[in-house]
Amino acid sequence: MEELVEEDYEDSHIYIISFSASFFSLLSFVSAQNKKTTGIDSSVPARTRERLKERLQVLIELQKAKNYEKLYSLLTTNGTDSKESFIKSNETLDALGRAELLIFIPKETYLLEPGNDWGFIKGCGEYVEKGKKKYFESQVESAYENGDWYFRSLIGVSGGNGTKVKKCSMQK
Repeated sequence: MEELVEEDYEDSHIYIISFSASFFSLLSFVSAQNKKTTGIDSSVPARTRERLKERLQVLIELQKAKNYEKLYSLLTTNGTDSKESFIKSNETLDALGRAELLIFIPKETYLLEPGNDWGFIKGCGEYVEKGKKKYFESQVESAYENGDWYFRSLIGVSGGNGTKVKKCSMQK
């Protein structure tokens, strides 16, 4: 039987500690990649959390008012249509009978980057369509750019590309 000498024992601890540290780093990284939290809370960096809440409220109010001119200023410039195109396409959708957002209650924040500066805010949207109120899971993509929060689109019903639209409850 081979004897375990003291230096072999010390080396094995180093490997175990190194493996454990690597494993927990990987878990932390994966967790940061896919954080799912309730509402807009501690997963959003403290220095920007209140600002995101404020900007989301402005987005909701301007979307309800259909003030596309001012809404455009809340959109990220990354991949956004021209202002004229944005206004025209939204006015066309309204004329075609698009459901109107009345209320949006954020329920979860999915942050996809380790810096917690890009992700989705998901929640329940109350819409009116043809005089009837309807409640659907909804979302908006947000990004922290140039020192402020911006959005990639209006708040919309979650679904598309083969996924079913889901109903939701306005209760928190």
